[in-house]
Amino acid sequence: MLTPIYNFSSDSVLLYDGISNVKRNKIKYQGTAEIKLNFKPKANVVIDTKFSDHRLSSIINDENIDFSVDKHRIDVLVKSSQFQLSPVLAKIKFLSKSGSIQINLSQRKKAKKIIFHIFNFMDFSGADSFIQNYKGTMYRVECFTLLWKEYKITIESLPSTSNNIKFLKENSGSKITQVGSIEKLTTLISLDEYNYLQTALRYFLSFVKGSWINPVCSVGIANTGEETWYSFNSPDTEWKSLTSWFDEANTSILNELFPLYMELWESERWRDTFKEVIYWFLNANDGGRGVDAGLILAQTALERLSFEYVVYEKKLLSTKGFKDIWASDKFRILFSSLNLPLDIPTSLTALCKKSKENNWLDGPHALTEIRNSLVHPEHKKHGKYDTNIFIEAHSLSLWYLELSILAICKYSGIYSNRLEKNKYVGIVENVPWAKH
Repeated sequence: MLTPIYNFSSDSVLLYDGISNVKRNKIKYQGTAEIKLNFKPKANVVIDTKFSDHRLSSIINDENIDFSVDKHRIDVLVKSSQFQLSPVLAKIKFLSKSGSIQINLSQRKKAKKIIFHIFNFMDFSGADSFIQNYKGTMYRVECFTLLWKEYKITIESLPSTSNNIKFLKENSGSKITQVGSIEKLTTLISLDEYNYLQTALRYFLSFVKGSWINPVCSVGIANTGEETWYSFNSPDTEWKSLTSWFDEANTSILNELFPLYMELWESERWRDTFKEVIYWFLNANDGGRGVDAGLILAQTALERLSFEYVVYEKKLLSTKGFKDIWASDKFRILFSSLNLPLDIPTSLTALCKKSKENNWLDGPHALTEIRNSLVHPEHKKHGKYDTNIFIEAHSLSLWYLELSILAICKYSGIYSNRLEKNKYVGIVENVPWAKH
């Protein structure tokens, strides 16, 4: 059973404390530092410092501050400051420019295991689950394991997971929902290896959830059990109740998909493509941005994915040839190559009816016509479609995008179809190309 390194139950969690140093004009100022993860007004890692030197008031407008905590240099920005004269005290709150802070306790040590924390994920269940005693009470630990090469990634639920997710659904915000670990089966893990896996895992879990999910506040553990390094960061976004292709009752999906995804992630071209496409997918999937914006963003992602697959992966067209064809043909070539259906699914009744009225050939034709009516004010149908058409076109775009990513990864299992009217946990079907 995995246990969190920190207690995230309060609004402000102390992650690390040490000696802070500021260097300016060859003068060094020394004080104290507390690195904290604050959850209000939104989750953020901050560095609270105190100095007994009034001269620190002159640094708050510096763009390039030479700042360190226990000799670990951090590129920072000043968030706020307070100064008093009696007794002399300067309180300065810093933010990391990169949004994360890494502290290496020993450059020579690698980690036997890495513990990280997951916020705002889903209440999944699966075959890897087990029963655990917690404070005299037996409870079910929901777990899944991702294997790739020599790496083993485990993510487990907590006794508080269900209650925290219930709270998030009612109040939003950020709550810990799982704890995870990374191990290398044959040897130790370097910080560089972890950074590579952490980024891959961030995009993978975000694609699974349909909103940003990232490993938070990771700690490297040595063979001796001592902590070797820290990587402090905050959850990427607060809780969002969004639809995705993943079914929470079937974690075997993730066991199958992850090594396929990582096989492509090793390619620099596909890694860059996935970063762009998943970024657009997450923005398109966020209903708060509006279905019209989501429709445009989803098709931006589809066109990027089509270019990578059609031009570079399969070499079906040249770069110029791809540029010169209609957007609907770009989608049609991609979907046909991946054995995705071109016809509009019958569950999208409003879109099927409108397609028949306008003699649209198929799904790609319908999607690009509706998008064009949004982005081109001179389009003859600009402002002519009702809300149901945009809602269904938005859903169809996201469905095509999810399936395209899964197909490119060569995944051939089950998934949850967002287009089904009765979409419940546990209701799954085979991906379309599995029938071919």
